[in-house]
Amino acid sequence: MIWVTRSEPGASRLARALEMRGHSTWLGPVLGVTPLSVDTPREPPQLVITLSGHAAREAIAQGHLEASAAAVHVAIGEMTARELEAAGASVRIPAKATSEGILGMAEIAALDTAATVWLWAGRGGRDLLEQELGKTANVVKFELYLRHPLPLDDVPQSRISAVIVSSIEGLQAAHEAWRGAGGGYNVAIIAVSSRIAARARELGYTRIFDSDGADTQSVCQAVDQYAAA
Repeated sequence: MIWVTRSEPGASRLARALEMRGHSTWLGPVLGVTPLSVDTPREPPQLVITLSGHAAREAIAQGHLEASAAAVHVAIGEMTARELEAAGASVRIPAKATSEGILGMAEIAALDTAATVWLWAGRGGRDLLEQELGKTANVVKFELYLRHPLPLDDVPQSRISAVIVSSIEGLQAAHEAWRGAGGGYNVAIIAVSSRIAARARELGYTRIFDSDGADTQSVCQAVDQYAAA
């Protein structure tokens, strides 16, 4: 059984995709989300980058999408893009659903010097895009939500053979719940990036599979590789 730890509604979507491929899953999100209100800046952006479905939904709800109608929109993955497209935006996605994938896009290379870039994300997390784009662009980060741990007291440790983790925060929360339930370090960890995979090794896990992307297809392929190993 594969433990899907990502937050909802993405957890249920991923579980359905995995079950369609013949995998058994257990839904156990380890992080919840608290929305944060952000004022819309006066200066419109040339480019908007959305890093999660949570950020997309909050940006739409707070009117930021309407305020950026003339900008180019980039979403980190297909599901995040769908959230924006459902609200009327035209969205482009990178070949790989990672920050590095976004940095390699032609839309980034085409930015004007000192362009204004809006970054829709949560509080905390990785700051690679903000750092790299900030070297030439005016980056405005919208911290649209806050992650918080969810208590898990019923982890079916004896039935779980693999754990999917989508962030450093999620990995830490899953690790604490897993060890609290008596789980060992031989469980397979399916990480959506090399950074998360490296942290899992530091924690002591020995069977790690890197999906090299948080999109559903990449994660499903990594699970298939784990199952075939």
